[in-house]
Amino acid sequence: MEDYPETKVFQDEFTREFLVSTEEEEKGYYLFESGTGGYQVLFPKNAVISDKFYEKNGERFESVTFEDYSVDENYYISHDLTFSVYGEKFLEGSLGLLSSKLSYEGDYQEMETNATEIYYAQKSKEFESSEGKK
Repeated sequence: MEDYPETKVFQDEFTREFLVSTEEEEKGYYLFESGTGGYQVLFPKNAVISDKFYEKNGERFESVTFEDYSVDENYYISHDLTFSVYGEKFLEGSLGLLSSKLSYEGDYQEMETNATEIYYAQKSKEFESSEGKK
């Protein structure tokens, strides 16, 4: 553990397997490469992937859920990524499953790169503790 930065992302052995480098790509973020090799994203320095919320089927499908939270700073963020190369005929069903999993009702923003289509949505909820504090 001495060779790694003192961040949650590197202290977790499972999460660490996906990181390209110990150097920050941008302040507070490291470069994550999917287990399929199909994409890379910036990954928060205090986020962790639970192996219970990771699924991979060959090089064609991957689902990753990672969480970033701080009790001291009073925030919790969950990120869900799904990678699929099954084509357009499965797109609507895949987005429907993701929406159902997250209880998300709304549209997805579509972004295109030279090689990929990305469907993005964000859901926020203000959390109130049992003591009535926000």
